[in-house]
Amino acid sequence: MVSTFGVAAACGAEPTRSMPITVDPSRILPGKYSYGGRSITDGVHTSVFKSKKTMSISRTMWHGAPALLAVRDGPLITRVSFDSLVVSARDLTPLRATITYNTQKPVGVIHADFDSANIHVVLTGRFDTAASFPYPIVPGQLPFEWTGALVIPALPLAPGWSGTLRITPPIHPRAYKFVDRPWETMALRVIGRERITVAAGTFDCWKVQVGTTLDQSFMWVSVDKHFVVRSQTDHRFGDTEFEDQVDLESFSSAPQ
Repeated sequence: MVSTFGVAAACGAEPTRSMPITVDPSRILPGKYSYGGRSITDGVHTSVFKSKKTMSISRTMWHGAPALLAVRDGPLITRVSFDSLVVSARDLTPLRATITYNTQKPVGVIHADFDSANIHVVLTGRFDTAASFPYPIVPGQLPFEWTGALVIPALPLAPGWSGTLRITPPIHPRAYKFVDRPWETMALRVIGRERITVAAGTFDCWKVQVGTTLDQSFMWVSVDKHFVVRSQTDHRFGDTEFEDQVDLESFSSAPQ
């Protein structure tokens, strides 16, 4: 089902015009995706990231309604080694999140359930606590770490398409500190079409600019399969220039 959510967007129009972005979750291809990365310093020295990121996406049911289950296996961010998110297959609304901190003793686990305007969190492990607080929920607006796997593939990318995604606060008991203010946005613009080769194969891709011309990165998104094939970020720290690149290393589709 095609759904829309309100963000600034333009497709064949001026980029400052405000209109809903259309998302179609049926475009998301269930399967297992493995990514690896490298960093190039000053265009010379290359460092390969030792950790790999794996994302598995499958179709499921949630309280009798079609849903998508996305699972990330890490290490992902500091002290997090595994997490999962269930979203509606109709409009990508978040339904249930689980975050596991295996480095804690005892192992820490966060379970979060969403309704139309709130998040209900149960934290177990080193600290046992439960809380419910307002958490504005809009279809298609997810925390940053889920955007590349679940939102980007559902966008109708095409020549001249552009839009700005709003990113929701992290799923964490302390997130209530941030929900009363804007969190982050991700400005996207299709700037071309390129054929690139990565370890997982050769793909015909939309090249998508992320951010402004002064602070930008790029994504290459498969034209026919819709998943992210490569992401690249250029940044500077002092006098040193860095180019961080993450490529799709393997992909296996799940039974439909």
